[in-house]
Amino acid sequence: MNNLKQTDEILADLVSEYVDQMNAGNESSLEKFLAAHSTYSTALRPLLQSAMTVRKVAALPYASATGRAAAFDSVMARLQKEEQAKASPKAEILDQREDCILLLLHFMKSIWNMGVWGNTKLVKMLLLLAKEADCADLVPNFYPHYAYNYGAFDKDVPKDADQLSQHGWITKRTPPSRNTQQIQLGIPNQKRVDTVFELTLKGEKVALELLKAAQQKNPEIVIKFEAVVRTHGNKTVDQLIAYTYRKYPDLAEKSLIKDQYLDK
Repeated sequence: MNNLKQTDEILADLVSEYVDQMNAGNESSLEKFLAAHSTYSTALRPLLQSAMTVRKVAALPYASATGRAAAFDSVMARLQKEEQAKASPKAEILDQREDCILLLLHFMKSIWNMGVWGNTKLVKMLLLLAKEADCADLVPNFYPHYAYNYGAFDKDVPKDADQLSQHGWITKRTPPSRNTQQIQLGIPNQKRVDTVFELTLKGEKVALELLKAAQQKNPEIVIKFEAVVRTHGNKTVDQLIAYTYRKYPDLAEKSLIKDQYLDK
């Protein structure tokens, strides 16, 4: 899920490439083709198997119309099952960085009964998950974060949040300019939050699948993940900035406001 839309397009291109090879009589074995595209092998395997079955059905002689129809019905049932699985994806484990956004929002709701208020807080919380919950070690291509104008930042965080929103797994709502929860969060008037990130019902189902899979295969990361959210989830943006500047000063070195926090 490095880029959800891009991954779908890559899978479609690979299926098309394999079918073209079969039609040209130059087909390689399924395993050889999957090995050549190992990054996508898990998602690609059922798609290629279905494509092979459909091709075999299409090649059956007209004399076996009954058998061909039965095979076709079998293929359609399989494809329908795969589409249903896509509508409610079953997670294998925490192995994609967007998974961590979904679980972060799940724990924010279950522990603190709120979403993540603001892009800055989302970035800082993901930084802490990288540093203090081992997500950077366990999740391929996790947000590396780099020193920027206001401390640790990663441009892929808002991009991935946009992708999750487009897929209907999270919402990005604009809060009222001033309300009770913003006061409780310690957000002053001059630091108005533009976006609140929350899970949709669909996203909550995905997050629960992720949580279930992770608890079975890697319970330690779930414990650390939850501990980070419980420790830092209710902090204001100012508190998170101050904490991350002091704990990870190398990521604050380019900050335009570091003196406001490091001198306190």
